[in-house]
Amino acid sequence: MEDEREILYIALGIMIAEYSNILEKEDLDPENRGLAEYLLSRAENLLDKLSSEITEETIKRPQW
Repeated sequence: MEDEREILYIALGIMIAEYSNILEKEDLDPENRGLAEYLLSRAENLLDKLSSEITEETIKRPQW
């Protein structure tokens, strides 16, 4: 699939937004907070790596 990187890029962006929202909750237990922080950190690193390979011009609407 030629659009795999684009799909991963978009999915990571959504994941980062969701985990950022989760971490804003003050009542999150420490174990879940640690997991969320770890996943957020890894997702941000992967997004940075992919962003050097992908530009907004490469992400196009799917052809169904």
